[in-house]
Amino acid sequence: MAEKATSAKKRPAQGASKFVVSTAFIVSVVVHLVVFLFVGSVVIFEGAIPPNLFTSMGGEMVVQEDSSEVELPPLMEEELTPEPMELVVDDPIDFSEPSIDTASMDTDLIISSVPNLTPSLNTFVPPNTPKVSENLDSQKLAVKDKMEGTGKIRLQNIFGNSGVGRGNFLTGSFYDLKQTANGRLSDVGKAYQAAENMDDKFSAYDEAFLDVIERWKPEKLSEYFKADLVLKTTQIAMPRIKADSAPEVFNVQDKVRPSGWVIHYNGAVSPPADGTYRFVGRADDVLIVNLDGEVVFTGGYSKRIDGAFADAQTEKLKLPSKWSGGQLVKGKWMRLKREKIYPIEIIVGEIPGGWFYAWLMIEEQGVDYKVTNGYPVLPLFQTSDTELPRYQPDETGPQLLEDGLVFK
Repeated sequence: MAEKATSAKKRPAQGASKFVVSTAFIVSVVVHLVVFLFVGSVVIFEGAIPPNLFTSMGGEMVVQEDSSEVELPPLMEEELTPEPMELVVDDPIDFSEPSIDTASMDTDLIISSVPNLTPSLNTFVPPNTPKVSENLDSQKLAVKDKMEGTGKIRLQNIFGNSGVGRGNFLTGSFYDLKQTANGRLSDVGKAYQAAENMDDKFSAYDEAFLDVIERWKPEKLSEYFKADLVLKTTQIAMPRIKADSAPEVFNVQDKVRPSGWVIHYNGAVSPPADGTYRFVGRADDVLIVNLDGEVVFTGGYSKRIDGAFADAQTEKLKLPSKWSGGQLVKGKWMRLKREKIYPIEIIVGEIPGGWFYAWLMIEEQGVDYKVTNGYPVLPLFQTSDTELPRYQPDETGPQLLEDGLVFK
């Protein structure tokens, strides 16, 4: 009995011992787990924050500037880096005339030595434009406000627009008589190469040009190099500029030298009222108008071309103005009816190179026009109501009435 009692007393002691061991083990596991989590979190925190960004001072956490650059991941760096911005600054253009004696020199050779006066497709500022005052911004604003209220067509440049817009437009195609349609040297081109002076170039150009216009076969121009770009205009108002402006505006400046070129415009018009009209104008070097199948005006520098259509020049006025070469030409009187549509073709061109201009006005019989500097102040011939180009009257073009006479 005593032995049984003793053994019964020992059993509880064994269970207590097991409990103590189990408790110690659990405590040990918990302590290790806490330590592991604490240490692991410190490592993660240090890895996530670049070193030296934070420094403890006096028990407070403050930001410290890091002298080294933090390298961003490639994708983030690309997203945060702005696109480089290109600044476009137009060089100021010197519109003063070069002091070169062009009368005795080959203008094809001297063109590269004078300032580039080629206008852009967006904005054209002709030579000798009056200087704007110091208050530039206010003047620009005033001009803009005035133009916006006119409701008139604004051409991209003096040769026309590249897009199609409202109004009645003349379609213009650019040709180079010095090259054949496939880009080879034409007979005119060969003559230009062999030319010893301007007269030789005029002779070669005249011969080829008369072959086109004497019996009026503009389709023969297809034998010569043609620019792909076609421009549309409503007026012939081309202030005195460098002859290389036309090839550049038609986007063939890398293929065509600025001489021996032609622009052929064609369309259809009707006068604003029944009446008798005539064209008045002048060009350096070629300006010819064919209305309803008949040459009714020619006013250029080629005596041979003008001589072929002597009846298309009814009067020549002597002028002191620079822009006209001292002369203004009046064409043949035409009796026109408002209800009739007339096909019209206008050709402008440059022969030796150098300078170019072309102006075409319209005169109505029986109208009393103001006379200034020896010539009447006329309306510009227009096929739609259009803003006039910026120019200096009597310097780069004639004085004109504010509104043109529109043949729609």
